[in-house]
Formats: sequence, structure tokens, C-alpha cells
Amino acid sequence: SMVDPNTGYGPTFNFGNTTASAPYYLDCGTGDVSTDCSSYGVVNNLNVSDTTYWLPNPGSWYKAVVIYHKGTVQTYINGTLMSTRVGQGTAALLCPNSQVIVGAWWNGNGGTGGQGLSGKLDNIRLYNRVLTPHEIATLSTNFQVTSNSVKPTPKTAH
Repeated sequence: SMVDPNTGYGPTFNFGNTTASAPYYLDCGTGDVSTDCSSYGVVNNLNVSDTTYWLPNPGSWYKAVVIYHKGTVQTYINGTLMSTRVGQGTAALLCPNSQVIVGAWWNGNGGTGGQGLSGKLDNIRLYNRVLTPHEIATLSTNFQVTSNSVKPTPKTAH
């Protein structure tokens, strides 16, 4: 998540498993620029959260891509579009005290409430543009888990 680590306020982005009760579905979302940085996140049509109803299998690696653009959240797993959630927001909220928190919603809950992630992460990327479905498929197919690169495309004879 991207949130004030001391208070849990002003969530900009969140990505993880819902941890309040089983089953622990993958969930992702964002706060809209029109909301307030002094809250945990208001539930309304401007903020968009997408519970994909997808359950990761323990011990498996996944290539996950989440896109937020003008109120719409799209979730891809291994290059396949899993879900699209459309809200009425226009841009993501960015609070001045926000920091990236990996493994929990915020420092105060240690991943035991709201949202958390129990597992290993490798190669987290943030882009300042929307990736195309082709780019997502290429990353998902050719990305090398143990490096920070994409396998080169094989050259074909002409």
C-alpha cells in the first residue's frame, strides 16, 4: 500500500489479500484525488477497490499487474485480465505523508487487519503510464524471476 505509515490514513494505492476474514482474496484499489488524506479511505464511487475473488495458491509464483487510470482499476494475473472495476474518480490521491508499505496495510497492524501480503515479492515496478495488454503479456511471458530484465525476443530468419 501507499499510506501514512504511522496512522494508516490517506491510502493512495493498496494491493494484497483481504485479511479480515477467509477466504483471503486478492484485492487492490485506490483513493480518489477528491478525498481527504486524514481518513482510512471512504467507501464511495470515487474511490475504487476491486476484490477479484481470485485466490492465489500457496507456494506458487504469479506475475501480477494492476493498472489504475481515470477511475478504472484493472487486475492482470500472469498476463490475463482477471477483472475490471470502474469508479467515478478522475485521478489517484497522493498524500504528502504517504510512503510505500510492503507486507501490510500500515505499520500499526502488522498485516493482521484490512489487507496484508504473506509471501515473497520479487521485482516490484511502478510505471507512470498505462501498460498495453501486449506489454503486460510480454512481461508475463518473458520476465525472468531471478533478474530485473525481460528475456530478449528470439530473432527469426528472414
